[in-house]
Amino acid sequence: MTEHRLCDCTEGATGVITRMDGQSQIIARLLEMGLLPGEQVRIVRAGAPLILQVGDTRLCVRPDQLDGIRVSPIDPTLLGGLESVYAGDSAYAGAARRV
Repeated sequence: MTEHRLCDCTEGATGVITRMDGQSQIIARLLEMGLLPGEQVRIVRAGAPLILQVGDTRLCVRPDQLDGIRVSPIDPTLLGGLESVYAGDSAYAGAARRV
């Protein structure tokens, strides 16, 4: 299983959270917001800030806060096209929560 740092993933990439290491305060806050091991996450916008989607929730975070989060990539063809439901929809970017 290949693991990547979540903050290094490119826009549109989808993966499953496999590990969460880092400062306990930041990790606790990310857990409260739904970033849990085993959850699927998609990069909506790469860069700073980074916008990611977990389920129906979009989060806006600084990349350095995701440094200890590892993901295993998912083949997008297995998602049945669901990854494109919000693709390119910038209306959600303004509603993303900030850490």
